[in-house]
Amino acid sequence: MYILETSAKTLPQLESDIKSKINFEEDTKLVLEFRKNEQLFILDDIKNLEDGMAIKILIKTRERELLDACQKGHIETVKLLLTDERVDVNVQDKHERTPFYIACENGHIEIAELLLNEKRLSIRKKTNKGETALDIAKTNNHSEIMKLIKEVDTGNLLNDY
Repeated sequence: MYILETSAKTLPQLESDIKSKINFEEDTKLVLEFRKNEQLFILDDIKNLEDGMAIKILIKTRERELLDACQKGHIETVKLLLTDERVDVNVQDKHERTPFYIACENGHIEIAELLLNEKRLSIRKKTNKGETALDIAKTNNHSEIMKLIKEVDTGNLLNDY
């Protein structure tokens, strides 16, 4: 999240101001929010702005979309994002949870299965608490997901289970 002070009077000026101050990918989604009298607004029209008003800019990358889709169980979004080789399927959030970990944590078996079929996936990544996706699947009693992991694991990840 970035805070940007702007004196833009039009949406193109605002876009130019944002691009000059923040480096992001060309197809990154921007969600512009501002507060006025303690009420949150999504910026869809520049006329809502006042001079010098701070705007919060939420930059939503493809990786953030993948993490969110795995959290919410949006399988079609996951499928679409996995077709893009530029998407890092092992991206980690602030707790170092991967999309696979998040899908396992929430019991989204179809998404876990999709990710397990992804050649770029690393099932052994650990969170900042040292947990793997298998650990959270076990903790949350997601036995079907544990079974899926066991079927694809070729190393010693499962020796303790």
